[in-house]
Amino acid sequence: MTENCPLCLQRLPQGDAVVVTVEPPAVRVGMRAEKLPPLHAAMLECLALRMGRLVTHGDIAAYLWAPRNEPVNPMVTIYPMVRDLRKPLGRLGLEIVTIHTQGYMLRRRS
Repeated sequence: MTENCPLCLQRLPQGDAVVVTVEPPAVRVGMRAEKLPPLHAAMLECLALRMGRLVTHGDIAAYLWAPRNEPVNPMVTIYPMVRDLRKPLGRLGLEIVTIHTQGYMLRRRS
């Protein structure tokens, strides 16, 4: 029997794949799911596309905002989003690791 995501009712991938959806904004790992604000989901999608690898602050800003729409200081928005994402990701067995002065990395908790 196929199982569906409790948030969006879409068919779930097998195993514990990390799936980020922007519409509706959420992240799920297996049958566990967490709703997210839209911009947070977009940032997490950016990190998930490079899971286990460094994503620079500049890469995140470019992913979230077109060059003309980027805030004067994108870090003022990025830092609080990382803080907000840590708790729901922890409940799913994921973590965002800060790479000092460079960026972030999404990985499974060890």
